[in-house]
Amino acid sequence: MVIKGKISSFEGSKIRVVFPERNNIVSPPLPSVVVQPLIELMVGDTVVVGFTGAEIRDGVVLGKINDR
Repeated sequence: MVIKGKISSFEGSKIRVVFPERNNIVSPPLPSVVVQPLIELMVGDTVVVGFTGAEIRDGVVLGKINDR
């Protein structure tokens, strides 16, 4: 499953994401995929999160959607 969300905060190298279309649920700190060139992510950026399991903690931030 892949869901679009917005970055709500950073905790070290991990990212919390809020999912507006899912009752504004906020993820626990999630890892992210690192690609080159490294794109700076900021709070409020729209991102795509892929899930490897059924729980929200099983997510990985896959990348930023350029919607600005």
